[in-house]
Amino acid sequence: MSRTRDLTRGEPLPLIVRFSWPLVLSAFFQQLYSFVDSVIVGRFVGVDALASVNLVYPIVFILLGLTMGSALGFCVPYAQAVGAKDHASASRYFWNGLYAVVALSLLPAALAFPAATPLLRLIHMPASLLSAAASYLTIILLGQVTVIAYNFAAGIIRAHGNSRRPFHFLLLGCAVNLVADLLFIVGFGWGVAGAAWATVIGQAVSAVCAFAYLRRMRVIATVDTSGSLRTLNGPVIRRLGTVGLPMGLELAVNGIGSLILQACVNTMGAAVVAAVAAAEKIRSLITLPMENLGAAMSTYTAQNIGAGRIDRVRGGIRAALTILIAYCITAFGLVLVLRGPLVDLLLGPAVPEISTFAERYLIVVAVFFTLHALLQVFRGVVQGMGYGMPALASGVLEILGRVVGGGLAVYCASYTLVCLANPLAWALAAAYCIILTVHQVRCMER
Repeated sequence: MSRTRDLTRGEPLPLIVRFSWPLVLSAFFQQLYSFVDSVIVGRFVGVDALASVNLVYPIVFILLGLTMGSALGFCVPYAQAVGAKDHASASRYFWNGLYAVVALSLLPAALAFPAATPLLRLIHMPASLLSAAASYLTIILLGQVTVIAYNFAAGIIRAHGNSRRPFHFLLLGCAVNLVADLLFIVGFGWGVAGAAWATVIGQAVSAVCAFAYLRRMRVIATVDTSGSLRTLNGPVIRRLGTVGLPMGLELAVNGIGSLILQACVNTMGAAVVAAVAAAEKIRSLITLPMENLGAAMSTYTAQNIGAGRIDRVRGGIRAALTILIAYCITAFGLVLVLRGPLVDLLLGPAVPEISTFAERYLIVVAVFFTLHALLQVFRGVVQGMGYGMPALASGVLEILGRVVGGGLAVYCASYTLVCLANPLAWALAAAYCIILTVHQVRCMER
């Protein structure tokens, strides 16, 4: 299998760096093509169309988090089997995971027509935007099978230590999406529906390429004359569900927590809403490497747990923390120096009060970047160990932190508490994941 990497051998630090940088680039390009998508819709369809697409995002994020997170979670037992060199078990996990992914993709598709408009009314979508938003949401939900399929296939490829190929396939999908945007929106005048179809087609290209590469890799090359490795297997499905579904719920729960915090922020006036929205866009870009290194730690841990190399899990944690502490210090310095230009780039000639609020938010959050880094590393380790429910519990603690922080901010009418809501969520979830990881590693070493 070309360009695969055994994560159970070699020095952890360079291994993790080489494995994680394509993940970081993948996330960056996803953000970039989402931004370009918004620019094309805003420029060629109109402000109302752009607003309808943006307001649909929370619903898509929650449903996508549930399905995509589960698909990625199904890859954890597979990665453990790869680490153990247990090819028969890996084949069973692949095929049963594929069946589970197909079944899971039916959920958003089933909701597409009957639930799109009611869901939009539930979040108080303005009547003038309802038709366009419902059209966009319906197409995106119908096409979620492409997102789920790509993430499952990419997770299987990464389980073999290869993070570059999924990045290449994602990059190709982004390029197709951009071309289709221009063709459908500018050329054919399909409006918001054109943007949705362009997104689905781009994702489909990435998924097809990923599955074609899986076929080339021969990841299921185990001799199976009876076909028993490809049949539905109750214990295997239960294992996949135990690991995968809680990981999907954890992402969905995070989306719900963000919505609750946003609802609290919305009560504090237009200036605060605009400032927090702008600052969060900048913050999310800065913390992307942390989140993707956490994803790399999930695969690294899974392979080494499968191989029985608990010592390497400890070494991987030390390496990841070394990388992220250095990154957090650098990121904090960049925020101190560049917060003004970054906010101006996003807001343009905004009201000075909004810019001041946004810069203040960035400074406060940047102080606590280390908490976010700790959460991502240790949650990645927990997920790689195959503990789905504890990962979900960490998501619930994040909700608790955001609810408490947002509620106190509203009660005290304090903007500083708004800035501290996310760090409080990170602190609660990180403390839980650290305690759980230390306990489980000690138990495994015994």
